[in-house]
Amino acid sequence: MLKITPVENNDSLTPLKIAYLKGCVAPLDGMWLNGFLPFSQHLGLFDGGALTGYACVNSEGYVLQLFLPSSHQNQYAPTLRRILEQGGKDYSQIAGAFVSTAEPAYLSACLDVFNSFQVNALMYEYDVNATETQSVSDMLPMAFASNEQLSEFVAFTAHNIQAPEEWLNYYLGGLIERRQLLGYWREGELVASGEMRHDPTFQSDCVDIGVIVAREHRKQGIAEKVIRTLSSRIRETQRRPICSTERENIAAQTAIARAGFISRHRIVRFDC
Repeated sequence: MLKITPVENNDSLTPLKIAYLKGCVAPLDGMWLNGFLPFSQHLGLFDGGALTGYACVNSEGYVLQLFLPSSHQNQYAPTLRRILEQGGKDYSQIAGAFVSTAEPAYLSACLDVFNSFQVNALMYEYDVNATETQSVSDMLPMAFASNEQLSEFVAFTAHNIQAPEEWLNYYLGGLIERRQLLGYWREGELVASGEMRHDPTFQSDCVDIGVIVAREHRKQGIAEKVIRTLSSRIRETQRRPICSTERENIAAQTAIARAGFISRHRIVRFDC
């Protein structure tokens, strides 16, 4: 039986996280990897004192990742059940799990353990076989955000998607530092923001696109143009553009599809 213990130094799990991603059948959502997982409680899975696997649980009690090596494949479901049973002691009471269809072993364990689930989001990747129909008019003059503009982007994002400002300062500040946050201004007003989330450690060949359009400027085709602009820049670096959106966001799904993306995978939420 594996011992489940909270880990204080998340960097110690880096080799296991790399192994986890190698076992995925498609790239994972960049927001989950770079925005949500760093804030989650990391649990080490120990076999006879040796660190064998890990799990991540967010502050709301949802398991976000679970990894075990091939030598322990049959212990996925039993380990997930034990994580549920021990919830509320060393980490949050477990409410459920999030997993994508690109994570087969973890997904199978969730199907074995939970009874209730629903699709949370659609995952997209650029269709390399799509006929290129872009023109100059499809592109926007987007510029990288500077440190001096952090407060502007935090206020913009908080207003348009109701995200907590404390988290946004950390998250957007990191994007600016890595030159992964861009803006589109019209007459001095920030109309849209675009993210090109790239993690050279965990998904070096992919760049995940994020888009926010100001409420007052939606339904004008701006989101599609932002996606096209960022996708073109990413492909110039010989990397794969990916993105995702919520199941209910039909407008975003339409914009993403028009920009040349296809969806094969889903992010699924399981509930206890």
